[in-house]
Amino acid sequence: MSSANENMITFKIGPNGDAVFMVPEGRIRASSEFADAAMRGPWQESQERVIALPEFDKKTFGTYLQWLLTGVVHTKAGCADGNKSIEARLYSEILRLPNLSVLGHYLLDTDFRDSINDALIECTADLHRNGSKFPASYGPDFYDKTPDQSPIRKLVVDLVVWDMREFHVLRLKTDRDTMHPDYIMDLLLAVSSRLVSGTPGKSPLDGWDTSCKYHCHGDEKPCYRKKADTYVICSVHDMTAAKLV
Repeated sequence: MSSANENMITFKIGPNGDAVFMVPEGRIRASSEFADAAMRGPWQESQERVIALPEFDKKTFGTYLQWLLTGVVHTKAGCADGNKSIEARLYSEILRLPNLSVLGHYLLDTDFRDSINDALIECTADLHRNGSKFPASYGPDFYDKTPDQSPIRKLVVDLVVWDMREFHVLRLKTDRDTMHPDYIMDLLLAVSSRLVSGTPGKSPLDGWDTSCKYHCHGDEKPCYRKKADTYVICSVHDMTAAKLV
């Protein structure tokens, strides 16, 4: 956690900046290229030590700050969701992830983006263990405001195509007006590739916890998992946590 003498940066969240967070400067500048650049340049942010994020809400940023301080991505359902089935709670968790992914892209925080991608795989793996799957209708949420060629886009397509059947493909024509066009195109290309190869390929859930296939860090940066002595995945039905201890 932060030291009492550590410099802080004020983040004002929401259209009116009503939600205010005090964030340890060293921690966020080490993780977010956006925050580091804002504090280094001759900008208003660096002079006032205030960064405004009007496009995001306090719950999304609060989850990010919790991850920044603890290394844990919490997508735990609230108490009101306690009576839901395991599958319903997992679906609720997945629906929280797109906004977190967008925030990670905006802040240029590679480790956070990779943590969110791992959280999505963990949620989907839990769904499979309970006889369910990642819904194709959730895919467009991960395409909105994320750049082309982003690993989260490839991950979503791979999760959908792995479970896609012929009648799902036919539904794309019906849903084309409500789905992100890039999402539909990527699905069609992925399905075509699978059909041409004549093999089902490898499940995106196989060996994901030891693979960086869906990570953003590239070869120039170490994986966030290697920045700690132990990498633990904690799945307790209504919580997905990628924890560094």
